[in-house]
Amino acid sequence: MTPAFRISPLAAVLAGVLVILPPSIYSFDAMALIPEDLLELIPDACQNGTDSAMSNAVNCAFGNLTECVGLLQQLETFEEIPPAYTIDDCSLIEYPFCQIASACLPCVEEFENAIRCIVLNDEYIDENITELVDSCQLDLDC
Repeated sequence: MTPAFRISPLAAVLAGVLVILPPSIYSFDAMALIPEDLLELIPDACQNGTDSAMSNAVNCAFGNLTECVGLLQQLETFEEIPPAYTIDDCSLIEYPFCQIASACLPCVEEFENAIRCIVLNDEYIDENITELVDSCQLDLDC
């Protein structure tokens, strides 16, 4: 049996306070919460700018903190998203997507956009891989 995810009392209090305060009071760039080593894996096109795919996903998760707290356990799953040139089967991106999106149901669409952006903006992608990735059904059946 795996141990249950535990959140520290301080984090629980902080999450509770953030949920009841209006967003304008604690407005900041939620992308700053992403570890640097993880950001290095994400193409600039997916993370630069306030309306980038990754910014939208992270801001959505932060805005739905109580429903997305399990996402913290899935940060390493982003490292499982393979380089585009290795993708020869949809399951290679479907599984990481499912693990990430299942941990943050209100933001499924935003995480789908982020994962597609990460894969489709790989510098080594070719047309065949683009067509394969576009055909993949990213859902929560994992």
